[in-house]
Amino acid sequence: MAMDVPLHPSVRLDRQPLHPSVRHLPPHVLRSPPKVSAATVATAAACARWARATRTMQLPATRGLHARAARVARRCEWPAGAGPDVPGCGMVSAGGVDPDRPKVNQDACYVAKLPDGRLQAMVLDGHGKKGHVVAGALKALLPALVAEGGDLSAAFRGSDAALRAAGLGRPAYASGAAAIAAVIRQGEAASPWEVQVACSGDCRAWLLEKLDGRWQGRAASEPSSCEAIAEKQRIEATGARVANGILWAGPIGVAMSRALGDLALRPFGLLAEPELSEFSDTTEGFLVLVSDGLSDVLSAADAAQIAASLEEDKSGLSIPEVLVAEARRRWQADLPLDVRIDDTTAVVIPLLSNID
Repeated sequence: MAMDVPLHPSVRLDRQPLHPSVRHLPPHVLRSPPKVSAATVATAAACARWARATRTMQLPATRGLHARAARVARRCEWPAGAGPDVPGCGMVSAGGVDPDRPKVNQDACYVAKLPDGRLQAMVLDGHGKKGHVVAGALKALLPALVAEGGDLSAAFRGSDAALRAAGLGRPAYASGAAAIAAVIRQGEAASPWEVQVACSGDCRAWLLEKLDGRWQGRAASEPSSCEAIAEKQRIEATGARVANGILWAGPIGVAMSRALGDLALRPFGLLAEPELSEFSDTTEGFLVLVSDGLSDVLSAADAAQIAASLEEDKSGLSIPEVLVAEARRRWQADLPLDVRIDDTTAVVIPLLSNID
């Protein structure tokens, strides 16, 4: 596995306390109707309309919604290196390969503008049998939750209620998604850029900066590891166990201490609440959000080298295109046979608004 360089000196990690709404909830509470905001209800109603529009042959409404969510997860809405009214932004998501069975891309990603002009961006990496459904639904639901208050922590905490309100409580019961998200205020000229990153799971954020004429890569987040002392203590206090980096509650397990979805594991210490990092500077650079299909084989330093090479050769390729292609090449490792390749996703946001 590729090793990241240490966290950027200006990064402030903020390990959030356990949110009262998820503290040792008994199973019957998980089935109780959640209280949701008007915006969430409106979004859920839109999801229900999608279900009715796609329903045929008297299929249950939720089945149509699941198909819609899966399509949202697989679709890449932007061409590489471009975004709607967001110059220089780019994202690429490539489905993986399993030589033994068909595989659906369980990654999802988006970039959108907030009402105050800031950008929000997210990468979701689904896991479990219905991980692609959960990731696709969250891609549809989370932009409105973030825009409602501009608060990543509140949006992550509200994702459980949003999934249930959208009729996705069943697929999200034993499936979920790792999430890395950011709210970015791009800098202009001498005014600094400001970024807040929220991480629940094993997706990652990297900061690429041009310092003294050279591109350098730094980690801007840490994965949610069950082996971290505080995380492990919280999990074990609920009666669950941690073995080989996996949270186990009976037969259900997940290899992270925080994630969206996975509702069955909420009473056993798995939090939706993200860990936050914030940083600000005036340097030229990019924020890169990636799924673990990319960070398992590439590091922040590798991403910086790719940025430098693209700056020199002027090939017209974008950073996310080359990151995903290089990650897939490393998964293949030049072997003359089909090998397992994880879903691979990269989102790249310029930190200065005048970077093309």
